[in-house]
Amino acid sequence: MKTKKHLPRLAIALIVALALSLTAAAAVYVFRNSILVSDKSDIPEPQGDTPVAVSFPNGDVPYSLEDVTEALRITADEWKNGEKIGGGGSGWDSAEVLSSDAALSIRRITREDGAEKMEYMAENPNDLVPFLNDKFALDLTWMNENYRFVPETGIAYVVSDSGGTFTGNYFSALYGAVDGKGYVSFDFRYDTAWENSNQSYIVDSSYEEAYYYTTQSGCEFLITADSGHVWAECCTAHANVSLSGAYLTTDAVEQIVEHLALSIKE
Repeated sequence: MKTKKHLPRLAIALIVALALSLTAAAAVYVFRNSILVSDKSDIPEPQGDTPVAVSFPNGDVPYSLEDVTEALRITADEWKNGEKIGGGGSGWDSAEVLSSDAALSIRRITREDGAEKMEYMAENPNDLVPFLNDKFALDLTWMNENYRFVPETGIAYVVSDSGGTFTGNYFSALYGAVDGKGYVSFDFRYDTAWENSNQSYIVDSSYEEAYYYTTQSGCEFLITADSGHVWAECCTAHANVSLSGAYLTTDAVEQIVEHLALSIKE
């Protein structure tokens, strides 16, 4: 469902998703997406120590699928050698490979303060969903049938502190369109230390397209497009779901977020 109205919004938009069920109502989501305004003058002054950000497109030509693949890929050698372990915060310093199986590779990343990050890489990104600690529920079946997953770009990790308490997780994957040019990357992050309290605004006329889209599962996405780029974001207090792509229409983005059947557990 698209929404292109620009009525005054609360900085934290409360969206109540009611399941059409005989038994009970579904989840209550509190989204903290960027707020669309019609003019820069509609952006309020910062209050206290809470900063206000304004996002604009930069007008750059999108990278090619090949360039994005090169940036995101973790090769088998890099996995075994303990390279590219810095995600999810700085300071990760050692890696232990527990499995190099192509179907599901596993390694343990550690930090001096005792924190641990369990990383997983899979041939089929659907096999990574069980490692999202129930914070994200999603289904990649439709994506696997309609787009081409780029090998060695699907990764998930779970972070715990020195006492073994869960503190966050992450999922990413890159898919190419069947035309060989379009693509979309997924970036899902959950961090118990986040509050996502900084408010961001977007002047809708600064993008070629900018609107809210609510999926059947009740998740509100802010979809934007400009100069060949497409983006979609869905943010809550501790979760940030981001899709970034190029050479795709916003209709294609709507299809993608709808078929993810995403739900977020705070």
